[in-house]
Amino acid sequence: MNANSAKLIWGVILVVVLGIGYFSLAHSAISSPQDIGIMPTPTSGAPTPEPVPPLTERALAYLVEKYSLSKEQIIVASQYQQDYFYLEKSYWIVDVLDLKSDASYQVLVDLSDESVSEDILIIERAEQEAKRARFGKLEPDLFERLESMKEDEEVQVVIWVAGELERSEQDRYSALATMYPEAQEALERSGNPFDVGDYDLSMEISREHLRMIAEDTKKLLAPAVERLNALGYEATTAEGMPYVFATLSKAAILGIEPETWVGSIYLADQSEEPEIDTAVPSDHVSLVWSNGFDGGPGGA
Repeated sequence: MNANSAKLIWGVILVVVLGIGYFSLAHSAISSPQDIGIMPTPTSGAPTPEPVPPLTERALAYLVEKYSLSKEQIIVASQYQQDYFYLEKSYWIVDVLDLKSDASYQVLVDLSDESVSEDILIIERAEQEAKRARFGKLEPDLFERLESMKEDEEVQVVIWVAGELERSEQDRYSALATMYPEAQEALERSGNPFDVGDYDLSMEISREHLRMIAEDTKKLLAPAVERLNALGYEATTAEGMPYVFATLSKAAILGIEPETWVGSIYLADQSEEPEIDTAVPSDHVSLVWSNGFDGGPGGA
């Protein structure tokens, strides 16, 4: 045996010995789960429920008393604070489900005096009225911009054109049912003319519905476009959307604001140049969605 072979053999023996010693020490050091911080999972006892906020308790008590419900049959689906800026009011809102009847309730607790009601639509309408009283038909950003502008200074705006489409949703659905027997069957079955078994046919019916909306919207916008053109301004539109886009002077904006066809006027221009060369400055998707136009079947 030469010197190198001897060194190799002794090296292997040393590794084996050290390995056995290491695993022996490790085993003795972690002989139980508690030694490494792992505690056994309890096998009995229910978890402690989270405490119910006092305002939520007040809302639940209101429902129990008013509708003769039991606490066992209702659950809280959501609870949150809603601030109404223009009314200067805040509410704790609790959405509740009745497991027995599948009914749902929305209860509001006024944070100023803890009074309880279910009048959220009335409150939201009052908020809109308070906002309109303060800003008129101008959205707040535009209102603030106009305050610092000269009469002949221009700004890009989006005008939501008020009014109803020529055909209601029911009228459009009836027209679809006349064109497509499958849509008629779907209407009778589920009330949805797009609920047909064939995907391609469903998409075809949806496209026809959107075509009707675009056609009616064009008619709705025509007087607004003509009015702005008569004032010397170029107006553009987006197919199927009840909005007119234009660059108007401060005087022109204030002049058309009282007119009946004007629903609301929004600030549209960008104070800074975008870093990418895209259509970002003309992206009004969130504005369109906020007024109920989502592009989906029936969305008008």
